[in-house]
Amino acid sequence: MIPVTCQSCGYANEPTRVFCHQCGVRLEKPADAPEKAEPPPAPLRKVGVPAKAKPAEEREFSVFSLVYSVVGTGVFAALLAILLLALRPPENLPPPASPNAAGAVILQDRLNKAAAPSPFARQFSATSDEVRSYLASQVTINARSLAFSQANTRPLLILENGAFVVGIEIETLGQRIVLQSRQAVGGTPGQLTVKDVGCQIGSLPVPAVAWGIFTRWTESFADAFSSQLSQIQSAEKVVITPENVQISWAPKP
Repeated sequence: MIPVTCQSCGYANEPTRVFCHQCGVRLEKPADAPEKAEPPPAPLRKVGVPAKAKPAEEREFSVFSLVYSVVGTGVFAALLAILLLALRPPENLPPPASPNAAGAVILQDRLNKAAAPSPFARQFSATSDEVRSYLASQVTINARSLAFSQANTRPLLILENGAFVVGIEIETLGQRIVLQSRQAVGGTPGQLTVKDVGCQIGSLPVPAVAWGIFTRWTESFADAFSSQLSQIQSAEKVVITPENVQISWAPKP
């Protein structure tokens, strides 16, 4: 056993003694001495573990799903926009024209007389209302599909500067669908032409073939205007404004 040395006089005392045998001072045993505090161990630094890479098949599937979702959303938005444009009626749509069979006969007679060969210059003039009423009297709509309402299906005519618009307004499933074809008059005097310059459903521009599809519900606009178109082509000049139509023919020897 290790003796306990007195911290005062240096006497070596027995390990069991409490006071120094030499000087009587209370002995400080090694167990009573304050222990030197050791600093706490430094925390272990966590080393990042790299995430496990996904299999190539899973990565490809995720990319495909994202692309499919983006494309699908874009296609749906485009289709919705097309539908809304097709159902939105064009601006400045005129009110329905009332058919006038007697007035249509008088208007046709005036046109025939003006277009007949003559040594004098001739001119034909008609207001927008007269021309629209003539169209309503000459063109009838055949609503062959049960989805179409015969009562609310009618032809349309709109005069513009240098052109006119013919169309059909159809009511189906509580919605109005308006198909229009814009026709421009051009060419040289005596050889004027009427050319289709654009079609649309509602406010949506469409190819001209759509006009042919929708006109199967009509008695044919071409038949209703066939004689008038030939007379217009032989004219010297055609002036179209939103208010009226003026057609002039040069003298014939």
